[in-house]
Amino acid sequence: MSDAWMNGVYEDMQLGISGSREDFLPMRLKEASEHYSIIFPEFDSPDDLARYLEKHSPKTRELLLEVDNFVGIVHNKLDAIPGYLRDAIASVMMFSILETLQLATKKYVALSHWLQTEECARKLYELVKQGLKSPQVLKTLTEDYFSTYGSTHAATDFFENFLYKTEKKRLIQNYRTKKECLEGVWNDTLRMLLPTFNGTMTIAEISKALGDRVKVGEEFLPGSYCTACYIDYGDCDPSFGCRLGDETVLRTNLNKVTKRLVNAYRNAFVHKSRLPIIPEAGSSNRNVFHVFDYLEDRLVLHTLDMKFLLNIFRDAFRKFFETTGQTAME
Repeated sequence: MSDAWMNGVYEDMQLGISGSREDFLPMRLKEASEHYSIIFPEFDSPDDLARYLEKHSPKTRELLLEVDNFVGIVHNKLDAIPGYLRDAIASVMMFSILETLQLATKKYVALSHWLQTEECARKLYELVKQGLKSPQVLKTLTEDYFSTYGSTHAATDFFENFLYKTEKKRLIQNYRTKKECLEGVWNDTLRMLLPTFNGTMTIAEISKALGDRVKVGEEFLPGSYCTACYIDYGDCDPSFGCRLGDETVLRTNLNKVTKRLVNAYRNAFVHKSRLPIIPEAGSSNRNVFHVFDYLEDRLVLHTLDMKFLLNIFRDAFRKFFETTGQTAME
């Protein structure tokens, strides 16, 4: 096996009298190749991983070696964790890996570190110069941080850039809140009944114009629902046209769902000692297993089992290193 992959990796490593960098790195390579057996199934040996690492910058190689233990646990060793803790541990580890990747590309910065940056100092100076009081200054700085560098932003940015479009749609379509809706009609039908109809018209406006010719109900629907969507038996039917084909609508709703997942799966466990409520794995559509949960004082219905979440994270992880990960840390 060539040692070229070791060039520039942990050059300043201090292991003490009994060890050396040249002994330690091959051992870490062997461990990492085992942990990445699901992420990179085509790697049959440490040699295969070494050749893959050579394609990346030294900092990116270090990153792959730093997160391999967590990757190995969430994809290979969850069965060793008690069932009632499995989903919570998996979600915390998944988002921790994500933050580490985003930290490396400066999409995530810890609050304590950001407060010491020149960027924060400039913002603080501008706010004080504007005459804002301390509470307003702190509120504005906090909002700026979380909108640009916080853990939630890191997750939304990662999912937006590295999930495939079909995965994004499934996330959105299977995380629902209760909404008032029109049932049994869709865009073309409404245009026939109401020539002035457009997708921005509210249910109240349509009901006022059409009366009992349209049925108004209340169902658990994706955030992307609008009056042009077709709702039948309480479910949306994308085959009649779906707003998620619009990139702006897709991005907006994906970010909303990702924030909810971070709050419900990771933050609630870490900060509130609350186990996440996650459904068992099931099939799609009518036979899917679902759960109800309260999030931010709103009742939510979702069908996002942990197996699906880990699978899409696995794909996103790989995509990260095949694209951004190869050049962002050089």
